Amino acid sequence: MARITFAGESLIAQKQGAKEVLQITRFIYANVPGLDPNTPVDRAATKPPASQIVHSYDIPAGNSGYVNPNQVVYSSMLGSDIGDFDWNWMGLESAEGVLFAVAYLPLQQKRRNIPPLQIGNNVTRNILVEYSGAQELTGITIDASTWQHDFTVRLKGIDERERLSNRDVYGRACFFGDGLQVEKVGTDYKVKPGLAYIEGIRIHNPSSVTIPGTTVPTTIWIDVVLERKLNDVVARYSFTNGVTKNDYTDNLGTRHYCIALAEVTTQGIHDRRPVEAITSSLVEHFASRTWVNSEMDKKADIGTTLSSYGITDALPNLNPLPSGSYDLHGADYAFVSAKVEPHLCQNCYWNGINWLRHDITKPAVVLFASAGTLLVRRVEAGANPIAWTATYEVRDSSNTYSSADIDQLLSTVNKAISKKVDKATSLSGYGITDALPNLNPLPGGSYDLHGANYAFVSAQLESHLCQNCYWNGTQWMRHDTTRPAVALVAGNGGLRVQHVPPGPNPIVFSSAAQVVDTERRATTQSAGIAPIATLEQLDAGVDDSVIVPPQKLRWGFSISLSANGYIAFPRWLGGLVVQWGNAYISENNTQFLFPIAFPNNCFVLNVGTGENTTGAAEVMNIKPGSLSKTGFIGLATATSTYPYIAIGH
Repeated sequence: MARITFAGESLIAQKQGAKEVLQITRFIYANVPGLDPNTPVDRAATKPPASQIVHSYDIPAGNSGYVNPNQVVYSSMLGSDIGDFDWNWMGLESAEGVLFAVAYLPLQQKRRNIPPLQIGNNVTRNILVEYSGAQELTGITIDASTWQHDFTVRLKGIDERERLSNRDVYGRACFFGDGLQVEKVGTDYKVKPGLAYIEGIRIHNPSSVTIPGTTVPTTIWIDVVLERKLNDVVARYSFTNGVTKNDYTDNLGTRHYCIALAEVTTQGIHDRRPVEAITSSLVEHFASRTWVNSEMDKKADIGTTLSSYGITDALPNLNPLPSGSYDLHGADYAFVSAKVEPHLCQNCYWNGINWLRHDITKPAVVLFASAGTLLVRRVEAGANPIAWTATYEVRDSSNTYSSADIDQLLSTVNKAISKKVDKATSLSGYGITDALPNLNPLPGGSYDLHGANYAFVSAQLESHLCQNCYWNGTQWMRHDTTRPAVALVAGNGGLRVQHVPPGPNPIVFSSAAQVVDTERRATTQSAGIAPIATLEQLDAGVDDSVIVPPQKLRWGFSISLSANGYIAFPRWLGGLVVQWGNAYISENNTQFLFPIAFPNNCFVLNVGTGENTTGAAEVMNIKPGSLSKTGFIGLATATSTYPYIAIGH
């Protein structure tokens, strides 16, 4: 327990005599080596040296309280953002820097939260001191019972109120669209990814889940629980099958909620999910439904626009152009996509059987994506149908691409319209066949020209793929003047890219460059495609249309800078190899090996002189016929070390 020091007692007497308030301002934590927590506190001791103090905590005004007129308590609260340190000594210090009270403890640990490497801890420590008139002397007016409480109950209450609030909105269960819908894939039954609220608990299933051991007939259930995990409370769910599964409380006292997803029989799957066609926020969802109802109530019989009929599966013509020209005019984004091949066409189009020119007197070009690769086809002017004369690869994307799942269109608009007169909300409902269906509605005014196997953007003179720019019939304009713009243009049988930085409208394109494909080879005068050089081309040194990477530049070069070492130059520098060493010989006919073997030949070997024990020079000769690519045999006049150098290839 904590004890008041002699200095603390003296300070109490001084403050009482001067009728001044005693202010305890901080906790001090220290790690004192060899401190025995079972020994009485040394009331005459001073603060530990600075090297032993591991943390200090300034006491907030609200962390002091009285228990009774003669007892006051001070609290420190160290959150999980503080650490790391250990301590076994704790003290209170006054505003004057006087050590007021001290406590000895077994070694304590404080760790900081460092996800995912380390889980931190929260530490609360209280020191209660007792002396006559303590409350009056310290001026503390807060009852300690008002803040010395357990947060666990309160936090659990917050979680439960949040769950109940969600239940008031979503009811017992609410599934968004096809989220968590049961489907049969092959012989397996799987639960789709998606979002749902079960008894106010938000469940997000990120990917498809296979239900093991499904034997029909049966019912597939989801079991949802809000449970503690480390320092958090998280939603956990699992899928089971059986005839009946009621809500229950587990042996930890945690409530589980069970909802039937589907009944599976030999005839098929009966969906039991309560479903709402929610694809955006609830505000947007309800606002859309209200708008549709108000429009239908007007009972208007004739409309001149898509919106007049509530048609949402067509692309609006936001930028009408003269002479039959079209602009696929997106907001932030615009897409031309297809499962097999999307196309960007100039003076050509596919009629379902053949490729045809708009104008047979002019050339045609098409940029298309197929099997994960961008390709260009070209043809000169001529008769229809087109027989393409050249196909080139623009860019290799490793023949892979990722495709996103297409959201299922469960439209609340269709539900509302079905309850009204005989008005339709789709192109097919009015028999309209000359509009492009909006198969992939995107938020924020974005559009996707969403073809089946093929998709085309074609025109007789020029086709464009534009970002942050469009042609209004007279001049080029930016969607957003604070952003740069770029356009890929197919025209006159070629492809070019036009760039422009941010600026006011209309646009004056600052640059235009031809698109480089595999037909265009790089030269010293123009950009293009260049292959990586082979070692043979590097050795020859005559081909100026290849790229030499650093790995091949260094091919064959090696070096060892030691007493017995070598330097080997690469093949394109002749392959010269120079080696050196020190040969110690104590008897004739000793075999010496070079640091490395010469790949082809050793041209020359030169041996220096050694010296005997008297300092006189001695000579080592090479045994005739012993010089090889790997070494030589020495004959010396005396025992010594003889330096040598060898040159080869």
